[in-house]
Amino acid sequence: MIIFPLFFKRTGCLLIATAISLFASLKAPQGKYSRPDYLTEYYISESGRFKLYFDNTGINAVPQTYDQNPRVPDFIIMAGHYLEYSYDYLADTLGFRTPPIDDDANPEIDIYFTNLGDGNYGATTPERLASNTMQPYAYTGYIEIDNDFVGSSFYTNGYEALKVTCAHELFHIFQIGYNLWEFSSEEIWFYECSSTWVEDQVFPEVNDYIQYVNSYVRNWGKSLDDYIYDNVSWLLEMQHLDHRAIRLMWENVLTMRVWKAIDTYVINEMGRNEWPRLMSEWGVSHIFAGKSGHLDKSHFPDAHLMPELIIPPSHYFDLADAESEHFELNISNSYSHQFWLIENLEPVLMAFSVSGLPESALQLVFFSGERSGAFYLNEQPALLDLRGAMPQVYVTVGVGALESPAKLILQVTKFPDYFIGIFPNPAPAPEKIYIQYNLSEDYAGGTLEIFNLRGARIFKNSINQAAAQQGENSLWLPEIHLASGVYFLRLSFPHIVFQEKFLILK
Repeated sequence: MIIFPLFFKRTGCLLIATAISLFASLKAPQGKYSRPDYLTEYYISESGRFKLYFDNTGINAVPQTYDQNPRVPDFIIMAGHYLEYSYDYLADTLGFRTPPIDDDANPEIDIYFTNLGDGNYGATTPERLASNTMQPYAYTGYIEIDNDFVGSSFYTNGYEALKVTCAHELFHIFQIGYNLWEFSSEEIWFYECSSTWVEDQVFPEVNDYIQYVNSYVRNWGKSLDDYIYDNVSWLLEMQHLDHRAIRLMWENVLTMRVWKAIDTYVINEMGRNEWPRLMSEWGVSHIFAGKSGHLDKSHFPDAHLMPELIIPPSHYFDLADAESEHFELNISNSYSHQFWLIENLEPVLMAFSVSGLPESALQLVFFSGERSGAFYLNEQPALLDLRGAMPQVYVTVGVGALESPAKLILQVTKFPDYFIGIFPNPAPAPEKIYIQYNLSEDYAGGTLEIFNLRGARIFKNSINQAAAQQGENSLWLPEIHLASGVYFLRLSFPHIVFQEKFLILK
């Protein structure tokens, strides 16, 4: 059975009208998209897996350098080598299933080198339903690769471009041998994103995929399937969390459509409610990428090559001249993450809390001098020490499936007074009790009091200035006689009073 060919076309910078051409190919007259059989020369790769068609003259001529073989251009010999290496890496190192054979009499995978135009690296065309497989929509196909990678629209040129294009397009041949369920944007993004990810696995020294990251940091926030190549960093994040992730997703494609295959992997391997966390972790890696001195906190292997995340002014929160403020975080796209930046922060202690959407995962990422870090936030206030040079706080929210747009409320409070705790509690004796608390400002001193259950004060003592400083303070209870029972501790300072219950259990 022959179907109208479907193109996976990869462009050198942004995707330009490619999605339209993909759908258009479904409706094209038979023969409009056909093999470029007009090429006059061919070469069989060393293992015999690939048959490479090319021209030495005319518009489709490949570079005419013959250092390795006087009859075959170096460009073609190296392409054969890159294809063989990619095939072995995909099958043996990454563990993907090898593609079905399209013709027993001519089992080679056909590769055509043509002038695809400035910026077009390659294209793969699914051609026939495979007859030697159990998958209902497994196809065989052929590959076209640009003949020279010359032009200003190519992000990468020459042999480096040839390397990643061989890996990228060959993985499309592997993919259509699994299943090509439906040629729609909801499905095809995963084919392209995965092939872009494969480029960096097979040839990590090239980094052509960075061009798509450059686009993503300016255009984040959409659902995963609203991208084609730009979301490749999501697969890098998933690979960090589970090195088997992408292969297992593709194993699921053998029996289910793309989104179900991905969701089934997440549920089975990560947990039923893990989508928000996964999207939030992806966001955190992007915040740390490109941040000199903090790159080790990003999960991306090429974080040092990636640009910093760009936050538009509409996602800035201004904390200037406010002791406390709440900000609305509007979420509208499923399977996405959003970012905000809190500006005009002072180098002080601050408290953060969030309320609203339970199906989300919100993390704060802070930079304060040489310190940085990330932590999850919920309705319980979290204290953050920003006492360092030029503090910055980013907010990233990850979500899974959303039925309708939602809103979170982020509460930010400057200069918090915060009681940390009484340790241990219960305690065997008063002199074993250790108290911790944070103060918003310096005091000359304070008062420590203990009351019994009837409200009678049974102990009072002064707190000296050393234990009344802005920031975290601690002190031990003195040696006093207390019988087993429940007591109340009160710490009093000019502008704040802490009162906590504790238990003596002898």
